[in-house]
Amino acid sequence: MNILILAKDFAPLNVIAAKRPAAWFNYWIQSGINVRVVTSTPNDGTAQDSDAILRVKPANLSADNLLQKMRRKLRSAIEIWLPFILPSSSRYYAIFKAADGLMTKEKFDFVIATGEPFILFAFASKLSKKHNVPWCADYRDNWSNNPLFNTSGKIHLRILQRFLSSAESKWLKSARMITTAAPGYSSKVAALCSTPEKIFTVLNGHDINFSVKPPAESRTFNLYYSGRLYSFQPIEEFLTTLRDTFPDHSDLRIIFLGLADWPDQVQRVKEAAGELSDRISFRSGLSYGNYIEQLSAAHCMMLLSRENMNWLNAKIFDYIAMKGAICQFYGKDGVLEPILEKHDGIFIANSQEELKHQLLVVYELFKQKAINFERDSAQYARSERAKELLDLLIQNKNEPGVANFSY
Repeated sequence: MNILILAKDFAPLNVIAAKRPAAWFNYWIQSGINVRVVTSTPNDGTAQDSDAILRVKPANLSADNLLQKMRRKLRSAIEIWLPFILPSSSRYYAIFKAADGLMTKEKFDFVIATGEPFILFAFASKLSKKHNVPWCADYRDNWSNNPLFNTSGKIHLRILQRFLSSAESKWLKSARMITTAAPGYSSKVAALCSTPEKIFTVLNGHDINFSVKPPAESRTFNLYYSGRLYSFQPIEEFLTTLRDTFPDHSDLRIIFLGLADWPDQVQRVKEAAGELSDRISFRSGLSYGNYIEQLSAAHCMMLLSRENMNWLNAKIFDYIAMKGAICQFYGKDGVLEPILEKHDGIFIANSQEELKHQLLVVYELFKQKAINFERDSAQYARSERAKELLDLLIQNKNEPGVANFSY
């Protein structure tokens, strides 16, 4: 089988968006599948490249371009919707051109485009029609159903959402298969798609292939948060509750992994921290091995959500592979619970009062040196997810199969 992957983010970029397609590539190559990748991620010298990976440079808008002279918000909106009317205006059009060149020379059985950016769906649809090859739309996140739209009352975002919803429905019609990273995403995409039977859930996962040690004995109660913060995540409520729960916070340490790369989010945390400020530290992005080594020191790992957000935070799979407790603040989002409830050491709170109680329970376990939770994390390995997707591509090469939205 010959597969072509279109992905903006790819190895060696150390973000979840890049790890998903990189895992497919690595597993499929090892399985004897002929795979080609077209990506706009450059190689910084840390990745082992091959002829199977074609790296292109995205276009930069020139300083005297009309779009550059417009107000920033208007320009940003135009840069989002214009490519769906005129795909060649996308700064990622080089991905389309390179893929078109490959498909002219080589025969492929499937094209898979992973978004964001979702303009890649438009590219894959056009390539599918031109070269008569089925394509798969892979959602790492929601598109027009993104929670950022649903939590904003701004009129221009509502208008943009309606436009993107129309574009989304248009491009999905030609997809042989659709995959998403969560059942909730699949359900939302199904509402925009006339053929929900071609939608499948393929979760994200972790890349841990080594033994993870429990948190070492420590004089401090270590709480960790991994990744960036979104506007809808209740970090202010969390830190307020943390202050109220531990008035004498001398034995607390709160570590934000990766957040140091986002100055505005660091400032948000500092403003909410109050007297906890001296107990908080921010760390920059790390290699995956160093990140897991640091995360393994957590007595408690934080998941922050909102009720009915339907948002699957991909860090959950790294968390499950650790030995520390996992604390989810606002658990009624309908996506995380079916995964979390299968495992030990999970503490879910749907109010600040419940959060206070759960934090005290975990703190008491810390005092008793009893934090060492064994979880079945092997099922969430990225290699397993890559195998699952490959099986689906083979099954759907000729005809759509039967959808599966479950975990």
